[in-house]
Amino acid sequence: QSETAELGFEYGTDDVTVRFNAYSTTFTDLIDFDPELFTNVNRTEVEFLGFSAHTDWQINDTVLLRGSINRQDNRTDEVPLRRRPDWFGDVQVFASLGNIEVSALLGYRGSTLDSSIATGLKALDAQWRLNVNADWQITSSTVLNLSIDNALASSLEESIGFINDRPQVVIGLQYLFDS
Repeated sequence: QSETAELGFEYGTDDVTVRFNAYSTTFTDLIDFDPELFTNVNRTEVEFLGFSAHTDWQINDTVLLRGSINRQDNRTDEVPLRRRPDWFGDVQVFASLGNIEVSALLGYRGSTLDSSIATGLKALDAQWRLNVNADWQITSSTVLNLSIDNALASSLEESIGFINDRPQVVIGLQYLFDS
């Protein structure tokens, strides 16, 4: 069960939108995994306090800039919750250049706790990630896509022992058949 109280506001013009929300959520009997007991448990009460701020800025007819920042603090009298960063956010840019659309996302995730049998509870470092994408509308029914995740080859460890330190490149071709 959960109860949430949230307060927010939004302001917008033709070119800029800004949103801010602050919240408090209390979970009762939250199902979680306890790494020390190596079993699922019910956390009696967990409280999340946080805020999020978002903005969209239409710079001109072809470029949109979007950003967000989030802060959350989970409070529990029991074992700290895993895989929940205190800070996270991103900045994205979208551009339309005729029949080509490009985007880039620079994301941040603060340090998190994780666990494994071999290590027990362990803090994972904060990390930055850059993803880029391009779609080329070749014809009205054909799109060529190029995506590069982790373009800067940052050493990303999202779970203990699983390190991604190489870019992942995906090329795709989409064809829409007439119905």
